Amino acid sequence: MYRKDADRNIVRDVRQRLTDMRQQMPAADWSMAVFASRTEHASWYRHYEPALLTGVEPLLRNAGVDMSEPDKGTSFIGNVASDQ
Repeated sequence: MYRKDADRNIVRDVRQRLTDMRQQMPAADWSMAVFASRTEHASWYRHYEPALLTGVEPLLRNAGVDMSEPDKGTSFIGNVASDQ
């Protein structure tokens, strides 16, 4: 059953998780926070299945959650620079 307050809870939880994750790992992005939140609160997300990220993205964007992609920096694999 879909809870009436699920959207509000999702926004609040993802926003907080994203803030916490970025303090520990600046490369964390919003989808990581969504999956962490869903792991703990699966009933909130049932309305958005099976296309979880596609369904939740507009909700978070409209609520003002930081959807920017963090700078992941440059890493080197062997002698080739990688963008990821």
